[in-house]
Amino acid sequence: MNNGKKYLKIDNISDISDDKWTELASELKKGSLIIYPTDTVYGLASIVTNEQSINNIYLAKSRSFTSPLIALFKFC
Repeated sequence: MNNGKKYLKIDNISDISDDKWTELASELKKGSLIIYPTDTVYGLASIVTNEQSINNIYLAKSRSFTSPLIALFKFC
């Protein structure tokens, strides 16, 4: 799905089919990032316990690995 990219962009969350959600979940488990629109700025979704995901966030943001990130969690 991601053609070698480390991120996937979603333009409209309400248009995603159940099959696509399954595919996105699989990509997240591999360390890919999901980029999605919010009311104000784009958000990044990843699996916080996946070290590759965290590295990909720093790389996508061109951010120093010594700078902390803000994280929002949903407990299921």
